Amino acid sequence: YITSGGTSEVEIGAVTGGWTSFSATLAGTGADNPGTVQGLTEDQLNKAVSLYYSNTSSFQLRVRLFPPPAFNATLTDTGRNILLSGVVLDFPGCPPPIPPSASPSPPPPSASPSPPPPSASPSPPPPSASPSPPPPSASPSPPPASVSPSPPPPSASPSPPPPSASPSPPPPSTSPSPPPPSPPPPSPPPPSSSPSPPPPSLPDPCSVDRTLMAPIDFLSSNVLYNNLNGVGPTTTDPTQILVSNVGSTTPTSGATMGMRIVSDSVYQAHKPNRNGPNAKGFFVLNIRGEVDTILNFTFVDDNSQDPVTVPNFVISIYDFDRGCSGQSAGLRNKTCDGGSFDLGEVVMAKSSTADPAQGFDAYITSGGTSEVEIGAVTGGWTSFSATLAGTGADNPGTVQGLTEDQLNKAVSLYYSNTSSFQLRVRLFPPPAFNATLTDTGRNILLSGVVLDFPGCPPPIPPSASPSPPPPSTSPS
Repeated sequence: YITSGGTSEVEIGAVTGGWTSFSATLAGTGADNPGTVQGLTEDQLNKAVSLYYSNTSSFQLRVRLFPPPAFNATLTDTGRNILLSGVVLDFPGCPPPIPPSASPSPPPPSASPSPPPPSASPSPPPPSASPSPPPPSASPSPPPASVSPSPPPPSASPSPPPPSASPSPPPPSTSPSPPPPSPPPPSPPPPSSSPSPPPPSLPDPCSVDRTLMAPIDFLSSNVLYNNLNGVGPTTTDPTQILVSNVGSTTPTSGATMGMRIVSDSVYQAHKPNRNGPNAKGFFVLNIRGEVDTILNFTFVDDNSQDPVTVPNFVISIYDFDRGCSGQSAGLRNKTCDGGSFDLGEVVMAKSSTADPAQGFDAYITSGGTSEVEIGAVTGGWTSFSATLAGTGADNPGTVQGLTEDQLNKAVSLYYSNTSSFQLRVRLFPPPAFNATLTDTGRNILLSGVVLDFPGCPPPIPPSASPSPPPPSTSPS
């Protein structure tokens, strides 16, 4: 596939099931619609994508409009036109194709009785003019197969996209020899136009020694500052959240550490008073409806406030679900039958492949029963998205000992040898579709607890080691 590269307004990602997604990002008007299939303006090329196929009689396109229709009942009265053609577009970086009429005509017959010299006949194009296959890097890599716990049954883990989803070069036996005189199509897109995929491979999350994880406990922490991006609740504090006594760098370390959270300038909260540790042991971050924000987390020494490197730790994220409005309370279900979906969470993080300094080494969900959709977003982000509806009644009451349903809405990220990590958070539907999103929000629930996902045996706490046998009772 090819787009206009760095100026493209088409976001490229990966969706569970092997689909590569091409999504609109900016607004348009009827005035910027293309009037013809070729000769597009720069702005029109920035909204286009071309897919190259070979040796097939058929292809599939999956189309949807967003926000998903269940978010807004009035979407049933609206629609969009999908415009297709079989024309090669003149994207920047690829020379325009030469129309057949521009190819040189053979010279007229010589007036002399002798035949024209051999050099006067047109030579066939050199072999190098045959179409080059797209480089492997131009297609998004599938999410890693190791995301599911091991050893679960094969059917319980999300299947990675099949290798056939990436473009493969035509087999040698089907390419014409010599190449026909017709002009070749443009060269494949440069690697820079392709999205950054999720890591190609990750260690089995069940192989991580979870007894080595830093003991992080927000229940016993203390809030020093609580004013992320200046939105409060304590507006006189520095523009950050800083908590002390969240744990220690290792299970045996005596020194305590804190955590500092700083946001970009985009962050807004719907209810900022919910930010910070709560009485159930969660660290809560409240996000307003229209926000797409990056949050930077850093572990710091409780005394000096300097960053401290943590050898091993886990960040667990809970309660990925969507709201559901318009249903009777007694009829509420995960698919929001009879109602309409409301906001849902998308939390993104970078792997250690995409960000060696502060990326995660592995992640784990509950596998085939998980309600968290995993994908890839341009820029090296791995996305974790809510798919089904939830209610307040199914929210976790503690950070550990979750029900099966609560585990299906959770994900754990394993990190090593870093003092910081990033999370990018946004709610969907996207903000431009509904102005009332500024009046809504969601809570993102975090902990530093190892979750007991199916397929991974629970870690054995040190206190569970066998006690020595009692002294012998034989007579002296």
